[in-house]
Parts: sequence; structure tokens; C-alpha cells
Amino acid sequence: MIYNSFTGRVRNNEGAVMVLVLLVLVATILIGTTLMRSTTIETKIAGNERRIIQDFNKVDSAAEIALVHSTTFADHVKDNVGMSYDFTTSGILSGEMIDLETLMVTLQNKGNPPTAQSGKWVYSVSGKTNLEARYYKVDARHRGENVDVLVFKILPRAQKE
Repeated sequence: MIYNSFTGRVRNNEGAVMVLVLLVLVATILIGTTLMRSTTIETKIAGNERRIIQDFNKVDSAAEIALVHSTTFADHVKDNVGMSYDFTTSGILSGEMIDLETLMVTLQNKGNPPTAQSGKWVYSVSGKTNLEARYYKVDARHRGENVDVLVFKILPRAQKE
């Protein structure tokens, strides 16, 4: 009797609305689940990108501090090419910079400054100069983010006696 009642209604399209509503409901649930997963993944990507940018900026700032605000490394490496100064073990770093994995300055080379003319200042004319350039490499690392900066400082050439 139940079978005859069900098949009779299906033949008369009386249950078609319920089947259609169930199909729409299943489709809506699948779309909602897919969107939730997509949103979760995008949130994780944005969080990771934010962390990487913060780590990079921290390492870049540390390199800037090493070069601009400290003369300790220049006194330590002096004229010894290849000599390094490690800021992470020196106790100079403070605040948020303490947890850096590496902050090291190495004297790579010394010699004539690059030839350049800026307004009225000429650093080198035909290789003759009373200035000396010291080329440094700054290596900074924090949570897998590495920044290697190559810089030079121009100093008066030491007088030979």
C-alpha cells in the first residue's frame, strides 16, 4: 500500500518540489563548505604574508642599525679584510632586536671609492683620491628571513708616516 501511494504521487509530480528543495539544499551546503575552506586558506596565507613582511622589516631595520647607529663593528674589524663583528653576541642589540638569529658585519674589501660626481663633490678623479672606501657585508637573519646587504663607507685615507 505504501509503495503504491509513493509511486502514485511521483507519477502525479506531487513529490517533485520536495526533491527539488533537497537538491538545492545540498548544493547550497556544498557551496558554503567550499567557500569556508577557501576563506580559511586565504586567511592563513594573509597571516603568513604578514609574518614574513614583519620578519623582513625587522631584519632590514637591524641591518640599518648595525650600519648607521654603531661604530663598534668598525673598531673591531679595523683593516682586517674578512674580519667579522657579530652583533647578536655583543649585547648591543636591545628591544625587539634581541631575538635575531644573526646580525653580522664583515669587512669584504677596501680600496678606492667608486667614481662618482654629485654636484660639487668628486669622490675620485682618475683613480687619485685622498679617500678610501671600505666595503662591508651585513648578514641578518630572523625566523628564516635572510637579508644580505652590501654597503660601502667612504673614509679619509690613512696617512702613511
